[in-house]
Amino acid sequence: MRLLSTAEAKTPKGPKSRKIHGLTCFRTTLKLPLMRSFPAVFGLALAVAAGCTSPNTLPPATITNRIDTVAVFAVSGTPVYQPSGYSMTERRLVRLDQSVTADFAYDHTAAGKRVLLPAALIGHGITTSPPGFQVTPVPFDSLKLAKTEGYLTLDTVAVAAGDVLYARSRVPTTCYLGLPAYGKLEVLSFDDLAGTMLFRVLVNLNCGYTSLEPGLPKQ
Repeated sequence: MRLLSTAEAKTPKGPKSRKIHGLTCFRTTLKLPLMRSFPAVFGLALAVAAGCTSPNTLPPATITNRIDTVAVFAVSGTPVYQPSGYSMTERRLVRLDQSVTADFAYDHTAAGKRVLLPAALIGHGITTSPPGFQVTPVPFDSLKLAKTEGYLTLDTVAVAAGDVLYARSRVPTTCYLGLPAYGKLEVLSFDDLAGTMLFRVLVNLNCGYTSLEPGLPKQ
């Protein structure tokens, strides 16, 4: 049996790594001290994931981007069994009394104001990247890539027919990078008698992707 020299004994045999945009991205699971606080560990893990995320390092997309047309019911003045929330990560309407996965809800006031309510305002929790909106003057079909910052998450968003918005979901459990899903939304019309808002929406459910074009995304 060969004895290790002092230099060999002190030299750790670390995992293979490679440089991406000046960052070292390890191929193995990041190991952190057990006594470190959870917020610090989680924040460091997100920083590493973000630094290693690029169109060249993401796995190929498997979920096709599609445009759905949806009618959601107002929170106020409609029966509780009518769905007033929309889950971006599930691409479906949800009842607020039966689900906690709504990324936003719709409501109207007695004064006729129509608003979207991000998840934080309907008691569906705030995550590290809470759901929210950004109003944009760009036409729905012209939005090609999502914005990743600057979302309104803690206030109502007044909307009118024809309005277009960027949308951000909660962080889905299926995204290994711990990133939200991004989408776009266009308000089409309102039916005040039925208490509904008709809109069309596209959500990119591929982890780390930001393309807002229909079809299988490449970024």
